[in-house]
Amino acid sequence: MSANLENDQKNRIWQLFLHAEDTFYNRLNFFVIFETLLLGVVSLLFSRPTPAKPLLIGISILGLCSTAAWTFSQARQLDVYHRRREYVSEVIPEYQAVRDRQKKWFLSSMLVLTFIPGLLVILWIVFLIFFIFFL
Repeated sequence: MSANLENDQKNRIWQLFLHAEDTFYNRLNFFVIFETLLLGVVSLLFSRPTPAKPLLIGISILGLCSTAAWTFSQARQLDVYHRRREYVSEVIPEYQAVRDRQKKWFLSSMLVLTFIPGLLVILWIVFLIFFIFFL
């Protein structure tokens, strides 16, 4: 199949692949910053002498919902990335040769995709339970 494609077509396919990869990591960075800010707001509100219970509950619900939405979005984007990577490997044999020579890393994007949001979901649920029943 790669013999049928011109260099311009291969370059466009490569750019689409890079765009999918950039989108995945940009969303990851945005999520980390957003969740850090939400956790900072929660800790700031909780440290006040009289914490605002409805606001803390609302922010916890927002954090839980945003984590769920981000997880869905990232899982979809990761699927797009893997499909494009497979296609690029077929079209550009040099890319597959480079991938074959690389050592496998023990951390994968799938681990990051499931581990970090999983911890944050647990954290937001614990916060929500604490704010509803113990505050």
